[in-house]
Amino acid sequence: HQIADLIKEKAKNNEQAVIGLATGSTPTQIYDELVRLHREEGLSFQNVTTFNLDEYFPMDPDSIHSYVYFMKEYLFDHIDIKPENVHIPDGTLSRDE
Repeated sequence: HQIADLIKEKAKNNEQAVIGLATGSTPTQIYDELVRLHREEGLSFQNVTTFNLDEYFPMDPDSIHSYVYFMKEYLFDHIDIKPENVHIPDGTLSRDE
């Protein structure tokens, strides 16, 4: 529960918890536990800012193959994180951007 403890400690001090996130099968158990802690123990993500490592290119964020979709399915749609605090690389940018 180190991640949850960090979030709680930062919230207690009125600070943002900044967390890097990955996709794939490895972190899904962690995401399941964070969702459980939110639902059952009231862990709030209001003070959390996240950064994901990567995104496919080109990729529409609504595609079932996108990391945006993955993160919503496994974590973001189940917690109270502010959408403006979620940062995932934009897979729709042109190559020039």
